Amino acid sequence: MDDIAFLENGDLSIVKGKPVYRAYIFSKLKFNWRYQWACKNSIELEKYDNYRCKIIKMERCMHFKTPHVITQWDLITRKFEMQYILNLNLREDFLSNLFEMNSNNALLAIVSHTESKSLAVCVYSTKSGREIANKTFSETLNYENYEFVFCR
Repeated sequence: MDDIAFLENGDLSIVKGKPVYRAYIFSKLKFNWRYQWACKNSIELEKYDNYRCKIIKMERCMHFKTPHVITQWDLITRKFEMQYILNLNLREDFLSNLFEMNSNNALLAIVSHTESKSLAVCVYSTKSGREIANKTFSETLNYENYEFVFCR
């Protein structure tokens, strides 16, 4: 399993990479007086060598289609939402656990190492998929101790 999260509607999503490349959505159903998780649907994700996928904001699945392209799916409606073409100065081993959407889902921020080993933050519009801001930090930062804070 690549990631797991509860969705806002109470469903459970599990993303699995090799060999199935799918995001599964489970609902809690009452059967014989007991609750059980039943798979109600799945999203087939594109296969490629450096597969990565992450669930963010409790309802969005971010799928790394190639090293520089991310696709976004709404796991509740199971519909494709956006494709992001990432800044080509970012290394393909970007830190997939460090990306976040702001509270109104208008911005997506991604942290990555650059070719020179510095740390870069890129912010993308979730409406257009385009990069709207970036900042590179030349000093050494311990990225594991940071969280994104968005202001309205």
